[in-house]
Amino acid sequence: MWDDLRILDLEIRLVAEEDIRLPFFRENALRAALGTSFRTTVCIYSKHYPCQECHLQQICAYFQLFSASRGNMPAGNSSPPYLSFFAPSTPTHVKAGTSVTVYLRLMGTAVSYYPYFYFCLENMSRTGIGLRNENGKRGRFVVDRIYSLSPGAEKRHFFAERFHSIGKRPSATFG
Repeated sequence: MWDDLRILDLEIRLVAEEDIRLPFFRENALRAALGTSFRTTVCIYSKHYPCQECHLQQICAYFQLFSASRGNMPAGNSSPPYLSFFAPSTPTHVKAGTSVTVYLRLMGTAVSYYPYFYFCLENMSRTGIGLRNENGKRGRFVVDRIYSLSPGAEKRHFFAERFHSIGKRPSATFG
């Protein structure tokens, strides 16, 4: 059984474009931002439309990964098929220009949704993460590098941003 479980471990380096203030429980901010970005990115309805009433549940990436009542889980098990967390050394105040590391482990069916996770990270980078500043904005960042991690902790370069000029969002290249 365990031999058939697909797992994709990713190490993601983010570079703060603005100061980012994270709450004490940093992972709560990460999960909330990722879930909000996923819903905003993939849902064809407003965020107020309940998933339980949607006729697209069976093919909706958000419902399959984030909804506590998704139909693909045994009764009583609402654990998401992924883990996301900051490196333990991540401070609660990240200065602009500083890089931070986020780890993302996709398991089982979630591995197939990696492109959605990447696209949602890009959308999160524009809306920001963490606590709001005095202007009501969250700290924005750039997805700089993504590495896949093998079981032996070997890193394989999965994605990199190439900066073209200051103030212009970089274009993505894979390699």
